[in-house]
Amino acid sequence: MNKIINNRYLENLILYSVLLITSFFISKSFGYTMLDDGWRHLAMALNKETIGSWGELFINSLYKEYDPWFLWHMLLKKISLFAGEDQIHIIVNTFVYFALSSWYFIVLSKFTPVNKYIVFIFAIFLPLGNTRYFYLRPDVLSGLFLLYAVIINRKYLLALLSIAYMPFYYIFWFYFGYLGIINLILKKYKEVFILFVVTLAGFAFHLYIDFDGYIDIMQNVLNNDSLIQGYSVGESKPFLLPIQIKNFLGSGIVLFLLIILSLLILYVFKPKDEVLKYLILFMPLIISQYRFFNLLAPLVDVYIVMLGYRFYIIVYEHDLNYAVDKLITLVKSRSYFGDLGKRGFKILAATSIALFLGYSSIAKIFYYNSVENQLNSLKFLKSDEYKNKRILFSTMNTSLFMSIYLNPTAKYIPSCSLGWVNYDQNLKEIYFKLITNKQNLSTKEFFEFIKYNKVDIIIIDARSTTNIGFNERELYYNGYKFKEIINENIVLSKK
Repeated sequence: MNKIINNRYLENLILYSVLLITSFFISKSFGYTMLDDGWRHLAMALNKETIGSWGELFINSLYKEYDPWFLWHMLLKKISLFAGEDQIHIIVNTFVYFALSSWYFIVLSKFTPVNKYIVFIFAIFLPLGNTRYFYLRPDVLSGLFLLYAVIINRKYLLALLSIAYMPFYYIFWFYFGYLGIINLILKKYKEVFILFVVTLAGFAFHLYIDFDGYIDIMQNVLNNDSLIQGYSVGESKPFLLPIQIKNFLGSGIVLFLLIILSLLILYVFKPKDEVLKYLILFMPLIISQYRFFNLLAPLVDVYIVMLGYRFYIIVYEHDLNYAVDKLITLVKSRSYFGDLGKRGFKILAATSIALFLGYSSIAKIFYYNSVENQLNSLKFLKSDEYKNKRILFSTMNTSLFMSIYLNPTAKYIPSCSLGWVNYDQNLKEIYFKLITNKQNLSTKEFFEFIKYNKVDIIIIDARSTTNIGFNERELYYNGYKFKEIINENIVLSKK
């Protein structure tokens, strides 16, 4: 018996070691993966003394001295001291890729009778589709927390996982609360108690670090619907739900109604499948925002794999040969493959799957390589003439956050949070027009906004900004001049 147990442990040790090594080489091949505000987190981690605070970095924003992600930045800084600044993203992505691979391996092994080595292949390749997990953002820990929390059976492990996650993300309580509701529905009362106790400890921790700062940031979080005034960009948009419904009812009510709907579905269909049960319970989060859909996408991946396997079993049990014959006949009549035979067909199917997985890997690598190209296109901002300037970007995109990394001495507009700005209603309407690019912005409005914020440099992204128009005379009249065009960025500066 001991020999069998030892062999099983040795086998798992080898498999997880291979997953770790594979995760490292895949992450290294990615290069830079941050197509979002992971760049600003990296900038803050490496240049805290230069930047000061988010309130100093972002002009007229609601951010102040408090850094809600301080522990994440401390971690990135420690990694840079240990491995070097250019290795931070590789080390973090290796950890994230390994955590996702391990999760896929554990869940597929637990909930499907698929061969362990087939599951192992899935575990290697499935994380490739979860691109937002590799953006170097602290919220990635929220996704990993939720994924592992639903598969942990031992109470002390849930407590340790919750304690480890809680200090890193300031709205930990939201995920704890939602997971608590799920456990309450599933009658896991001890888990609910653990999450409640750690939530209290979490509030105590964050309030101890900066009482006023944490209270201030929580007020902004809770008032987010009124701050964004019905606008939405990127991951804050609802998934499979018209934004008009969210704007009319409010995020809280929409989430509450979706929870009621998920409970009705659970009650009516009474699914026995554990993965499907959690998918239904997480459905309100998935629908309410793209952010949550991206974090919980691995759960969807697993269920798709399970459905595929069940379909295979059904076909096999009823008449696999008949199904294969039909497919071969279809291939013969619709292609130039000729008489493949059953063996040839299986080889073709296996080759197709291998090519698809290989293509996915290569496509992701090329996709991430484009990030470095974008970074290189903005390196002009490192020159002295852009240092310590007040810079406005016409859009809230990756270029803005890359610029913070390249030039941490400057001050920037817009901030990283839509609507979190300190303007009167008129200026706020101009701000929303500029950022969302959905309404035309008059020359008068544009330069009113520019002058109020005392902007030194204006960078207009010619690829995505279509709502601004003025001629050289208007530009000169308002105190600015055309400077240069660099990589489709139109750069304007003060006279």
